[in-house]
Amino acid sequence: MSRDELVKILDEVGLGHLINRADALTAEINWEEELSLGEKQRLAMARLYFHKPDYVVLDECTSACAGEMENLLYTRCKEMGITVITISHRPALEAFHQRTLTIGIGKGGYTIEAISEETNRRMLDASTTRISGDTSTAKTTMASLSSPESESRHSSKIPPVESASDTVRRLCRLFSLALNRQSVFKSAGVVAALIAQAMVTLKLSSIGGRMMGSVFEQDRPGFIGLVKESVGFMGLLGITEQVVVFLQHGLDLDIRNGLTKSFLTRLFANDNYYRLVQFDGSISDPEQRMVDDVRDLAGTSSQLFSELLKPILELSLFASQLASLVGGKATALLALYLVFGATMIRASLPNYRAIVEAETAQEARFKNAHQRVRTHAESIAFFGGGDREHHLASTEFEGVLELEYSRLRANFFFGLVSHAVVREAPMLVQWLLRNAYGLSFGADAIGKDGEKMVAINSGQVVIYELTLMAFSSLSRLLEFIESFANLSGLIHRVSAFDDALSRCEQTRSAGVTHQSSDVVAFEGVDIFTPRDEVVAKGVSLEVHRGQKGLIISGPNGSGKTSCFRVLGGLWPIKSGVIRAPISADGRPNVDQVFLVPQRIYMAQGTLAQQIYYPLAVEVTAEVEMHLQRLLELVGIGYLSSRYDDGWSSVMIWEDILSLGEQQRIGMARLFYHRPVFGVLDECTSAVSIDVEEALYREANARGITCITISQRLALEEFHSQELRMGEGPQGWSLHEIENGRKTSVALD
Repeated sequence: MSRDELVKILDEVGLGHLINRADALTAEINWEEELSLGEKQRLAMARLYFHKPDYVVLDECTSACAGEMENLLYTRCKEMGITVITISHRPALEAFHQRTLTIGIGKGGYTIEAISEETNRRMLDASTTRISGDTSTAKTTMASLSSPESESRHSSKIPPVESASDTVRRLCRLFSLALNRQSVFKSAGVVAALIAQAMVTLKLSSIGGRMMGSVFEQDRPGFIGLVKESVGFMGLLGITEQVVVFLQHGLDLDIRNGLTKSFLTRLFANDNYYRLVQFDGSISDPEQRMVDDVRDLAGTSSQLFSELLKPILELSLFASQLASLVGGKATALLALYLVFGATMIRASLPNYRAIVEAETAQEARFKNAHQRVRTHAESIAFFGGGDREHHLASTEFEGVLELEYSRLRANFFFGLVSHAVVREAPMLVQWLLRNAYGLSFGADAIGKDGEKMVAINSGQVVIYELTLMAFSSLSRLLEFIESFANLSGLIHRVSAFDDALSRCEQTRSAGVTHQSSDVVAFEGVDIFTPRDEVVAKGVSLEVHRGQKGLIISGPNGSGKTSCFRVLGGLWPIKSGVIRAPISADGRPNVDQVFLVPQRIYMAQGTLAQQIYYPLAVEVTAEVEMHLQRLLELVGIGYLSSRYDDGWSSVMIWEDILSLGEQQRIGMARLFYHRPVFGVLDECTSAVSIDVEEALYREANARGITCITISQRLALEEFHSQELRMGEGPQGWSLHEIENGRKTSVALD
């Protein structure tokens, strides 16, 4: 498909602006999070126009779209010769169909009724196609209000390469969050155990040399005594090793516990979990960083003491002992080689930080590919998209393999240098040291002085063991460089998550600025998105308690839900005043302003918890009776007896219940909390009109003033004002409603 063809199809559904994103055609974008429900439904329409099938099954696929866009969809299907099978509860759609199949009534559980041609003709004539005008108006308004700052939010910047000191600084910051006083004691214990371990190792090498002397002197009692002494020190060495392992595991748990609790506390404070996604946007996989990355970071960083301190201690002690045996010049030769070897290793060390970051990100994409299939299995199966999803998952896995092969190639060349420096060349250095030690006794001593011969052989054994252990320590020290390079990738990812939380904490700002118990009022409020795009300027309105409410309407993408977001304190306001009932923290609570969204959040827990969420309530017989009355009130009283455990049943409710049942749960939740104001965001799109009207009447009877976000004009009879978004020079207009009709423009 060419760019022009894509633009044409997107323009038909009012989404032509998406193509203007700089990365729309080149980058992988999580459109599920980027787009609203209405925009996603219109994108599905564009997919339909592209495929042009003979038959199409539309399953409530326009519930979040304006009626004009819905009419346009059916008109386009008719023009393209597509036969439509619609699953819906809205009789207005009869204009585009010839027969109606009603499920749940009749002798066989269904009835089929023909729709007369006269009805079709009358309803088709009454339908309009204002969507192009509304969409262009909204787009023009948004364009005129666009903030110059908005462009920068989408620009992608390559982060600068950080030095080792920056990585250490980040690690110290994470340790400051994770470690406590007990952790400090454990760290000190690890250091003490490592020092003791190095001293015991040095003592054992000395005992080994003395044992060789006993063999040459044929001193059996002395040899047995040295064996006993050696066994004692070996036991002590085993104890120190286990102490180090035990304390390291304790540090591992402390680091993971400290970081996880710190992140959880900050993430769930002041809605930072929302701001992290909507405002910051730099972290695409917070769950992986909090679980997998923190676990790996804790396990790896807890071993830093043994991987760094132990080889340094051993090298220092072993070099000191060697100097006493072979002299300063020979020891200097060893030190020179160590510096040379470290330089060679460092020069050939791959960029493990970049490798780890790329591997972790690619693994997350591979997991996400499978998660999306699990979440949208039914839609994919209906589309026959198995091959496509197979290709996407395979592509992500190929990316994982390619990175693994890249690491393998990097390790191969690094291994060649490491093996030569750490395994092969040290043997030559060892023989040079042993030769220097032998020459220090003089050539005439060999074969003539028995004591000197014993000393030479004993010293040779000590030098052999000391050089082996020294080069083993060097090997571990160089491995630490590799491990730290690998660790730096984890440090950067976890630290970036910490930085994002800090930014969220600094930018927190409540939307409600003044307390009021009986009114929700906007006074000259400018509404901006988290990307600094202007939605509307100077919004002014009042909704009084106990009176007919407000309906917020407008095309998709015009910013209808943004009004509630600033009211609820999710988005800050830059100018203007908002008055509303608020609690001590400066924000409305569920007893004052309650939201019922189109896609109800079904909490993890029992059936009863779905109704009184987010409160914690002890479910008694009296509470169960109250909950049952609420379910019966919204027409789903059968749910409590559908499952074996009744109100205590625990299910994945978003998978078990239909969208209509979930929306009725949302209304039952509203009636349970009985707030002063209820914000209803397309929350009845999946229920029939008669049920919808009954729910609104019940809300009015319970004293709940409704602020409705909708495109359903039939709801105007329950409201006294209509706020039309995406209209007028300021991006909004306010209309008075009398007797169910919009009569005049009150404010513009």
